[in-house]
Amino acid sequence: MKKVGLAEEEIALGVGVPGIVDSKNGIAIFQNNLDWENFPIRDRLQAAFPKVDMIKIDNDVVHAGFAEWRASGLTKEDSLVFLTISTGIASPIFEGGVPIRGRGLAGEVGLVPVRTANGTKTERLEFVASGSALEAKAQARYVDATMTSARLFEQYLQNEARAVELIDDFLDSLTHGVYIITSLINPTQIVLGGSVLMRNPYLLPLLKERLLNEMLPVQQESVAALVLSQYENNASLVGAGLSVV
Repeated sequence: MKKVGLAEEEIALGVGVPGIVDSKNGIAIFQNNLDWENFPIRDRLQAAFPKVDMIKIDNDVVHAGFAEWRASGLTKEDSLVFLTISTGIASPIFEGGVPIRGRGLAGEVGLVPVRTANGTKTERLEFVASGSALEAKAQARYVDATMTSARLFEQYLQNEARAVELIDDFLDSLTHGVYIITSLINPTQIVLGGSVLMRNPYLLPLLKERLLNEMLPVQQESVAALVLSQYENNASLVGAGLSVV
């Protein structure tokens, strides 16, 4: 703010916060990676910048989804789900550009049980298909505490048997999660983001192939609506800015 030389009266603040957020009252209710509980972040910012008239707070992934919505060219009649696969998994839902919030936890597909291990059991999607889950599984499978998800994908591209098995399980579980979204919401577009997919874009056609095998013929047109994010790693920042425009 100091660098651009604008007065506080000329500035609006859009803020993205992870976890559960009360966007109406500007409160960070719960964050599993921050030592906050019912933290009044908007009031704190207002106290720090008393002349700023507009301060909007929302979940960071909701902001990212809003940026994707604005970039998509969709209309008020359309719907979009932004599915992010990174440290965790989230999928905010937008109808006509407006997020569907439910009672505050709408879009938490990461909490939905999906099949794992070739359909022999079920587990929450976030526990089997997030970046952190993949890394933990790789460390256990390779008996190597230094193993990373990036190295796992390198091994996968080299057709190493353990990596192939782990990524196949990951894709099967992710396919199940996307199919649930498609069946329940049938959105105009599903945008895939997050570090796992954006750093490994070759996973998209593999995911689409599995989806085609799962879906009824009448559902298969939804596969074409599955696309990668138009942003690299700044969609949340863009969406936060757009929220106050």
